[in-house]
Amino acid sequence: MFGVGRLLQTYSYDMRARFDGPHAKFMHRIAPGYAEFRRIVRNMIVSEKFEYVYIINQKVGCTTICNRLHEMNGNSPLADPLDIWRNMRDEFALSLNMTSEQLENIAATGNYFRFSFVRNPFGRLVSGYEYIQKFIRNGITSNDKIVLFKRRDDPRCDIKTNTLMDFATFAESACTNHGFDQNKHWRSQHELLKVGLIPYDFIGRFETFSSDLEQILTRLGAREDVLERIRVKSNTSRKSKPISDYYDDRLADMVRTHYRKDFEVFGYSMELPR
Repeated sequence: MFGVGRLLQTYSYDMRARFDGPHAKFMHRIAPGYAEFRRIVRNMIVSEKFEYVYIINQKVGCTTICNRLHEMNGNSPLADPLDIWRNMRDEFALSLNMTSEQLENIAATGNYFRFSFVRNPFGRLVSGYEYIQKFIRNGITSNDKIVLFKRRDDPRCDIKTNTLMDFATFAESACTNHGFDQNKHWRSQHELLKVGLIPYDFIGRFETFSSDLEQILTRLGAREDVLERIRVKSNTSRKSKPISDYYDDRLADMVRTHYRKDFEVFGYSMELPR
């Protein structure tokens, strides 16, 4: 149920995005509605000390990146890297009540080094599929996960049954649904990263993850022990079989069509990786 608090937040955001001075136009362009604004703010990590803005792109090594940024802040390495997501709000959270001027300063005009990472759309979709299958195998469900699967009058597509979904059904759903409400784990990357609105200094690639991340953190002044953990450890997804084994010609063409702009903007070949 949509609570009163969320309704008030939505109204407050709409007022800021429309009437909050000369910066309101940028706010409205980058996030036309409160739900998208909330997603953007929760997926930005900003450091005044190191002068960077990292825009999280799910399924592209973000757990590893956030752990290294956590360590740059003087913290010891976490025993379980996934614990970083439990600490995110305390360590990195931005205010959902920020003004349009503050948002534009962080995202576009302020003196920050802005970076993110991207991934071949074929591989990222497979990673998203394996991610949600893991939750089903472990018997974990949530509203966020339910949204990922659009039922098609077939109970096998309902995560609440804890029944694994075949990749073809998953890919068809991911490539059919559009818009701000699509799950961030397989939403188009150029939309998530607001390419054209956020002036990036560096967009790394999952395919060259360790070297790109080391280059970025060296630029930001990371300690040698943090850089060493990049060299010896990487939380990259471990696929059980080659990416090409997930796809037939029909599914590959669906991905090429749905994620066409990702292929073009980030310079990925539309040939299926082998």
